[in-house]
Amino acid sequence: MRARPAATVVLSIAIAALAFEWPLTAQQVPVSAKRPLTYDVVDYWKSIQGTRLSDDGQWLAYATTAPGDDGELVVRNLRTGQEFKQARGLSPQFTPDAKFVVFTVAQPKAEEERDT
Repeated sequence: MRARPAATVVLSIAIAALAFEWPLTAQQVPVSAKRPLTYDVVDYWKSIQGTRLSDDGQWLAYATTAPGDDGELVVRNLRTGQEFKQARGLSPQFTPDAKFVVFTVAQPKAEEERDT
């Protein structure tokens, strides 16, 4: 028994419509899961600055900063995952032998705001 060409076309269109409909419904995110952004949230967004890699490639140093919060310096051993953190640390530099990291310590945000 042979299907008619018109029936085959209709069946193909129906299958294609279902195939294209499924991915669109699977990707919908519930609206209630999204929270509106406010200006007080922006003060705590962190950014990474002053990224440095030691000459031997074993250590990575970077500073995280935020407009409304004191930042911190993070020094990480890339082989072991061990981390060292220092509050308000900025601008890291490794010594040539990678045994030390030199950095500056920023003024606390509370003092900075009081001075202005």
